[in-house]
Amino acid sequence: MSIPMWNQTNREESKPSHLNVVERRFTFRTNEGWVTPTQFVDGTIHGATTVAYGTHAVVPTAELLVTLPLDPSVTGVTSSDFADIYTNSGERPRRVVAGQTASGETAGNNYTPFFTCPFDGDSATAGGPEGTGVSHGSWKDTLPTGTYLNRREVSSLQVPYGATSYIKVLANDPNFTNNLTLSLVGSVAGLTGYAGTDLLDTDNVPLDVFKAFFGATGYGTNGIAVIVVGNGLTTGDYGLTAQVFDGYATGNSEFTITVA
Repeated sequence: MSIPMWNQTNREESKPSHLNVVERRFTFRTNEGWVTPTQFVDGTIHGATTVAYGTHAVVPTAELLVTLPLDPSVTGVTSSDFADIYTNSGERPRRVVAGQTASGETAGNNYTPFFTCPFDGDSATAGGPEGTGVSHGSWKDTLPTGTYLNRREVSSLQVPYGATSYIKVLANDPNFTNNLTLSLVGSVAGLTGYAGTDLLDTDNVPLDVFKAFFGATGYGTNGIAVIVVGNGLTTGDYGLTAQVFDGYATGNSEFTITVA
């Protein structure tokens, strides 16, 4: 599939619309377009799918879902926000290789992980895919109580006063075999972030909320988190910084949650 100028950002809302919640979770951007690890191409995980190059290298592979032939810009300027993809003699699938954002890894081919939601600079009134903020109700009636998702499973950054609400947090890494550590910088009484195995404790995050955000629990907790907005939090704006660390480099997202 090739669509010129298709959503040339790392935002969750920019990912291909035909993907389900699990497939979208693992899909990321490269300088060719939207890519997903090959173990997810049929919607299931088959383990660490690899392909051998020569006699020594065995690397994880990825499938190109949507090409962006004019990417990263109509002027041909390469953007370091997107990973380079290696191909050799038209081979498929493809693999991620070294690029401008190399930092700290022995082979020099590490890309900084990044948050797709909440996206850096987002609030209820600013940022967002249209520049008008991320504020919305639930797009379908069957979503769990306390979740306010749009059609791309992105949480509203404005939540109602007096109710417990849940904010979806998702990070991607083009080096998709890295283990990601997510954290919130600072603390705000009434706002609690859960990541890792804490996400699977239903006393922290109800199971139906987890499934609405990320799909089945069997796909693990790498790169995901949930912020719980307590029902006692007073009205106002609350600025937060999320961090994601891949063992070599750290990505950040600064965003604002509004209780109104």
